[in-house]
Amino acid sequence: MNVFGVVRLPLCVAAACLALGAGSSLATVVIYGGLGNFDVPNREGEDCNEFEIELDGPCPEDVYHTYHNGNYGSPTITALPGNSGIRVVYSRPTHATHSGSIEHFGVSLRAGHPVTAQRFRWILGTVTNPNDPPPPPPPPPPPPLALPNIRVEFIPGSPRGVIRETVENVDPLRRLLWVQRRVTVVQRQVSLEELMPNDPLIAGATQLDMQEVPFGLPLITEEPAPNPGDTESEVVSYEVYENSRILVGGEWTDSPGPMIANLLTAQITQATVCTDALLPLITAQPQHTTGLFDGSADFTVQAQSDPAGGQVVYQWQHEGAILAGEDQPWLNIDPVILSSAGAYTCVITNDCGFVATQAATLSVHVPLAIDTQPEPFSLCPGGTARFTVQADTMIAPAFSWFHDGQQIDPASPKYTITYGPRGLASTLFVRNADAPDTGVYTAVVSNNYETVTTNPVTLTFEPGCAPACDPDVNCDGSVNGFDIEAMEQAVNGDVSNFCQPDSDFNHDGSVNGFDIEAVEQSVNGAPCP
Repeated sequence: MNVFGVVRLPLCVAAACLALGAGSSLATVVIYGGLGNFDVPNREGEDCNEFEIELDGPCPEDVYHTYHNGNYGSPTITALPGNSGIRVVYSRPTHATHSGSIEHFGVSLRAGHPVTAQRFRWILGTVTNPNDPPPPPPPPPPPPLALPNIRVEFIPGSPRGVIRETVENVDPLRRLLWVQRRVTVVQRQVSLEELMPNDPLIAGATQLDMQEVPFGLPLITEEPAPNPGDTESEVVSYEVYENSRILVGGEWTDSPGPMIANLLTAQITQATVCTDALLPLITAQPQHTTGLFDGSADFTVQAQSDPAGGQVVYQWQHEGAILAGEDQPWLNIDPVILSSAGAYTCVITNDCGFVATQAATLSVHVPLAIDTQPEPFSLCPGGTARFTVQADTMIAPAFSWFHDGQQIDPASPKYTITYGPRGLASTLFVRNADAPDTGVYTAVVSNNYETVTTNPVTLTFEPGCAPACDPDVNCDGSVNGFDIEAMEQAVNGDVSNFCQPDSDFNHDGSVNGFDIEAVEQSVNGAPCP
């Protein structure tokens, strides 16, 4: 879908200019930027967990906002080989979009490099159990129907020229497409979040007739360019359908089949009465930066403008949203929080029109360190060892415990892992310790920005130990009445909730009611028998 790009073209050719009154100069129409949202059903016949958008032409700095998908989050944006375009990837291995389900994706591009071609595809993938055997390779999918290429350009003419929109069938197999358009025009700049099927802007648009788009015969529509000084957003919803052939009266007839995508686009245009020389000129773009969580970050822009163009006004935006009050050539973000991350642009305006900077990205770094290291633990066989680590960071990290280099399975009844206030600490309990449990223990603490590992500590046995006991006989991390109940069940032959190696809790050589009594006494604070 080629709806992304900025074109600045004269509103008139040679002497055939628009009469704008005495003192008027050459008029210009600016296609300021493009937004593209996609309602895309998964028609691959299999689960998918990744969607890729490839746009030839733009560079990553042209992206000033992306749609945050509830299942996939925000995408990653990388340059195509040779900086020939960008790849926008929505991916989440832990989420599966089932065949026939619909997801929504979107990207906003600033003024910059126009899109010359685009490709879209689902990537097969599903959420699987790591213990399951690998599935057989799927059969090769049928070639997907290519989405149409959509171009928008300004065509000079009288009285003020037109905005031409071309829908081109680029399917490699030359299959017929059907397109139904909904169109509305508003006198303002729309946002990417408004390009949703249920948004009033889309729902209230005028529905046009269904039209077929054969390969090699593009669908062309034209609308008058905005009046000088006006800003317009033409919002168009393209419902794209496969072709279906049905037998009518003994003859095969083409008709719309299943819908394959709903492409929602907006073209933002502005007509001015000034030459380009009077528009603001950006001389230094804002640069990518990294800010520490709870610290500060800064962006700056430099621009120059001919005084004849009028007063220069700056307006910073974050992910396409206006930042109220941020109207200087610099932007200070203090404090930096997680939601501060993303793309920042500055729109610079004078009486002749506006220009936008490249998108500069703020990455948020959350420092992470170990505040309290775990300590070595020595005990008697059958006892419970405990290791605790405390993290020094602003947000709760992830904790992974290891024994002799092997990651510990928190679901194992041998271990219990608990977490401290605000999720900044983790404690590992090793239940019913025996010889295989001795060795070296470490914890790996990580967030999205950093990973640190604790000092190695050892679990050892003390010499000359008497038989040990642990009143937490159900290994739930607490000593209470449930341990008495678990001991009573074990005496009666049900050890499903009993995790000690021996049901003879009082070590008298028999499993009976005296073991229940011993556990009850221990729960009430008495020492182990």
